[in-house]
Amino acid sequence: MESGIAESNTSTRLNPIMYGVVDTQQACNCSIQSKDTFFETEYFQSFSDSYRMFRYVLNIAILLPCSILGLAGNALSFVVFRKSGRTMTSTFLLLKTLAVADSLILIYCLFFICVPNLTMIKSTPLLEKYMVFIAESIPYSYPVFFILLALANWIVVLVGLERFIAICHPFRAKLLCTLSKTKKHIIAVFVLAIAFGLPRFWELKVLTVIDSRCHPSCGKVEKQLSVVFTDFGRDPVYVYAYRIVWHTLEIVVIPLIMVGYFNVHLLASLHKMDENGKRLFGQRASTRSTNIMLVVVVLVFIVCQLPLCLTHIINPFRPFFSVVAQDNFQYALETAICLALINHALNFWVYYVAGKRFRRVFMETLFPCCVVPEPRESNGIPLHATPTP
Repeated sequence: MESGIAESNTSTRLNPIMYGVVDTQQACNCSIQSKDTFFETEYFQSFSDSYRMFRYVLNIAILLPCSILGLAGNALSFVVFRKSGRTMTSTFLLLKTLAVADSLILIYCLFFICVPNLTMIKSTPLLEKYMVFIAESIPYSYPVFFILLALANWIVVLVGLERFIAICHPFRAKLLCTLSKTKKHIIAVFVLAIAFGLPRFWELKVLTVIDSRCHPSCGKVEKQLSVVFTDFGRDPVYVYAYRIVWHTLEIVVIPLIMVGYFNVHLLASLHKMDENGKRLFGQRASTRSTNIMLVVVVLVFIVCQLPLCLTHIINPFRPFFSVVAQDNFQYALETAICLALINHALNFWVYYVAGKRFRRVFMETLFPCCVVPEPRESNGIPLHATPTP
């Protein structure tokens, strides 16, 4: 961290809003104004009180409880998937990995987005110390956050691909949807997410700025921590090529296109099976329940991520908007960001509502006395005991 002062008798004054990055126009001196999503900017101080209250409602009244409930739900999901089959399957491995990635994202939301917004209402010495920690850790936590976003979104793509192969190409499922291949796919996604996210570790730095209003004769020098772009992060080519174009494609656009393609074919195949009144190659009721559950997971992902995709595409053209349109777009952008983050808290509830098998295992795990014995086939094997391919 760079510092402009070496005195020990100092007090640290941190602007409660300044825990993010400056806007791209300030960063690279270019004509376009592109705010890096999920983080505050220095010009936030000039926003209206209504906008501040809007952000407070989004991040405290909505995102905070959703993050807490989502963490609890993801933990329960992880436990249920461990008990869902007598043998590990590729589907359960993907869903457990997704639960871990979603939980890490929600932890970031709690400590780096929700808690700092509390300082909009009241600042205490404890919160000021916490904001110092936030500012000093942003250059490292910021890239990790985007790595986790990429990992979670691409795990959803793997879930859609796995179901697409199992339902639309069942003869190839036993060859392609194996546990070993799924582990390799998860590792590959993780490595690529880290590789593509590495440049962000050189984007930001922390500066300590002396408050010019404080006279040395007071015996106490106040300073303000500021998170700014490095020379590398301000480079116009890097800003346009990586932070705008590649970021939008990698985390939002390409995953949405892929899961959308998979889901269209999945829904068509399931509908065709219903019309014919057939089970797909002897699959049991539990497998059908899992298929429906995962289709709904992908649908929820599309609904929650699509607004963010649209705002990312529109964002580079914001300088051409009128002042009123830019203000309205800012509200839309914040709403899209909040909705995309909430998506990482919803999967447990989707599993419970849309997954009959998940509900049964959940009840057997937490409330075994309330579970009615499940029907069995003629050979004595429970209908819900067969693992999903």
